[in-house]
Formats: sequence, C-alpha cells, structure tokens
Amino acid sequence: MYVHFNVQLFFFTIFLLIAQMTAASGYGMDLTYWYRNYDNPRTFELLNLVLKKTTDFYGDYKIVRTPKMTQGRAIVELQDGRESLVRVINAVSDIERELQLRPIRFAAEEGLIGWRVCVIKRQDQPLFEGVKSHKDILERNIVFGQGTHWPDTKILESNRLRVVTSVHFESLIPMLKAGRFNCFLRGIGEVLEDLRKYPDEQLMIEKSLLFSYPSTSLFLLEKEDVELASRLELGLRRSHLDGSLEKFFKHHYQQVLVDLNVAERRVIRLNNPYISDSTLNRIAEKHAVQDGRIDLY
Repeated sequence: MYVHFNVQLFFFTIFLLIAQMTAASGYGMDLTYWYRNYDNPRTFELLNLVLKKTTDFYGDYKIVRTPKMTQGRAIVELQDGRESLVRVINAVSDIERELQLRPIRFAAEEGLIGWRVCVIKRQDQPLFEGVKSHKDILERNIVFGQGTHWPDTKILESNRLRVVTSVHFESLIPMLKAGRFNCFLRGIGEVLEDLRKYPDEQLMIEKSLLFSYPSTSLFLLEKEDVELASRLELGLRRSHLDGSLEKFFKHHYQQVLVDLNVAERRVIRLNNPYISDSTLNRIAEKHAVQDGRIDLY
C-alpha cells in the first residue's frame, strides 16, 4: 500500500513538473470560439476569465473567432472533432447534446438563459396585454421566432406553441419586422445586447411577460478534448472559489434584472422535457427566486 502510494505521488509530481515547464516555456493553446460567442461581450469575457485562472498550469492561450456558421453547423463540427474550425461553443444544452459532446457541467448562465422576454414590434404590444396564461397565448395565436437548431425551438413546440424558424440568427430580426412572427423570445442576458447590436425604432421589449423554463447554457467541446475540458473545469472552480465568478454574474445580470423589471413581470412557465437530470439539479442548487429577487450564490 505504501509503495503504491509513493508510485502515484511520483507520477503526479512528474506531471506537475511537466505542466509547470510547459507553462514557463510560453507554450499555449489556440481556442477557436464560435463567432457569436466571440462577438458577445458576456460570453467572450466568461471564457477569458476562466482561461486566465489557469495560465499557471496550462500556459498562455489565444481565443480565435471562427468563421460565421450556424449553431447547428458548429455542433456538427464539434461532433466530428474539427478543432481547427471550432473547439468550444457556449450554447443551450439538452440531453442529446450532452450525449454527443463533452459538456462542462458548470452552468455558464446559471439557468438564467431559461428566463426569456419577447422582442416585438411596437404596434404589437396590445396583443400581449392581459395575457395571464399559456392558454391566452394559444387563443391569441401568438407566434414565436427562434433558430432552427436551437433547443429552445423544441421546447416551445413541445408546449404546443407555434414557432417560425431560421437557420441564420441574423435573419430573425428582419422576419420579425416583416410580421412572420410576433415574439422573438430572447434570454434576459441576451436581449439588451441584441437591441444594441440591431437598433431599430420599430422594435421594443414587450413590457409585461417573463417566460420561464428550466434551461442552461454550457461550454460544449468535442468528446475527446480532455485537455480543454480539464482546463475549463479548473478555471471555473477557481473563479467560483475566489469570488470572481460571482462578480462576473452580478456585473452582467444585476442591473439587467432591474432594467427589464423582472420582479414585476407576469411569469408564463413552460415545461422542458429535453433537459438532463444532472443539469436540472445544478440549476436548482445554484439560484432561487424569492420575492422577485434573484440569489445567484
């Protein structure tokens, strides 16, 4: 038993020395990050924060923007192990994706991606006034716009809601303006950035409703990418322990909750049959809503 322990200790010591020498030599890794994550200040900052916490162990790094590609294409590239095109994506997870890819089970959005509001045409606000239930939405024939490959599309359809889709995110705003659907349903952490990026006087955030279903976004990698998975897990744990992750969430969400008047919105709860039990338990553990207040930690 004693000899076995020393052998393990020896190899672990060698591993640490190699890792430290690698870091000292300036070797690093290039990470191709899905272009929409790269262009989003929040998701770029999160990946950068996590990687910075591990430079002592893994060395320097460079985050590289992928070419424009749909979310579905990015997922396929990861499944095929084509790291040159995309090595990491931050996206809504579901059971299928968690089986096909390697999820980092430290929720990147802490479940808040499942809190959603409508981007609408200003003239359509009366359509939403007085809506109190799922039944009202069906009776008013409210149509939702989503991405073809987004898990959210399946979630809405499983709740018997009408959904119009596009494979390209950039097409959805013009489709909303053209009247193809009434509500472009966006996460509370996304919607203000969307409207900053695509400003239009015809559009607004619907005033009264908050759609809620259990969901989260995770870092998703190619199944065999053990090195990057270990680095991200270590970085997330260190960020959590030193308080920088809490600071990140408060910076990006605390004011948003106020700006969107989340506490006063009427909640429309939807089911999500596609979420894994492990992810669902993680969300339940990490935050709770009490008296219109969110507790992230």
